[in-house]
Formats: sequence, C-alpha cells, structure tokens
Amino acid sequence: LRVAQIINNLKSMVIGGDEQLLENSSLKDIFDRVLGFYFEKMKLMGVKFTIENLSDSTFLQCKPVLIAQLFSNLINNSFDAIDSSEEKWVKVQISECTNGVTIKFIDSGKGIPNEILKNLFLSFNTDKQEKGNLGVGLSLSQKIVDDHNGRIQFLGNTPNTCFEIYLPKYQSIQEEEEEEEEEEEEEEAV
Repeated sequence: LRVAQIINNLKSMVIGGDEQLLENSSLKDIFDRVLGFYFEKMKLMGVKFTIENLSDSTFLQCKPVLIAQLFSNLINNSFDAIDSSEEKWVKVQISECTNGVTIKFIDSGKGIPNEILKNLFLSFNTDKQEKGNLGVGLSLSQKIVDDHNGRIQFLGNTPNTCFEIYLPKYQSIQEEEEEEEEEEEEEEAV
C-alpha cells in the first residue's frame, strides 16, 4: 500500500504539472502528498518535521502539482543542508490572511554562504556539487511562485535557514482566461 501511494504521488506531481489548470486546492492535501515522499527519509535521517497552523480550511487557487514541486524543492534543500548536522529539524510555519498565505520553511541549518546568496535564485548556483546537486531547485521554485503571482525570499536575519513564500489565495480571472486563450492558439497552430 505504501509503495502504491508513493507511485501515485509521484505520477500526480510529474504528469502535466505545467499544463494543469488552476484549481481550488487544499494546502493540507498538497502537504500530505509531498510529505508522503519524505516519510522514510525523515525517519532514516532522524529529522523532526513539524507544520504549524496547517488548517483543513486553507485553500489556494493554484496548480497543485507545481505547488507540490515547490514544497518538495524547499524540503530537499533543507534535508541537504542539515544532513551532517547534529540537530536535525525542519519547521513549516503557515499564516493565513484574507487574500493569501505566507509559508516559512525553516531548518536547523545556519544559513547560506554569501557567495551563493548573491545569485540564490539563478540556475546552476549551488554549494552542494559534491552531493550531485545541480542548483536548479530554487530557480524552478522562483518560477513556480512567479507563475502564481507570489513572492519567495530568503530571510537572512534569522538564526536558522529560512525561506518565506507568499501565495495569493485567488488568481486573476483575466490571467486564467488569457492562459486558456494561449492554449487554444497553440492547439490551432498544431
């Protein structure tokens, strides 16, 4: 059963994420899907993972496959950063307002080196080459957040590594109509 769940989660995250239409999605469901991938890894690494203020009633108009990819990227970065740490924890803090949701990914890491910080969201910028990391996760995360009219930033004024994401709850109807028109034009061109 566990293997089937992992395969289904992987399929839903990989297949058609970019072409997916906006839908009202439960933030809790997205996190549940993502964390299903990391259950064993957290156990093996001894990582304490907590989520604060995750409500069943928090919904985003989004492309859930892409938001799941965004969360996966940040969780992977946290795991890489704390791999050799004695204290291993990742904390997600969620705060909801009328128009959006702020999500902070905080880990027990001690921050990001300055030479990496200046190009943090550029592709192929990494300090983890020895682990086979290509440095594309944060640039992809930036694109996903931008595509959802949100913001992502590294908060350097905290004692631990912290990324903050803001995502609006609703996307502009006009943007969705423009997206559909573009898809129709592409289909007609084929």
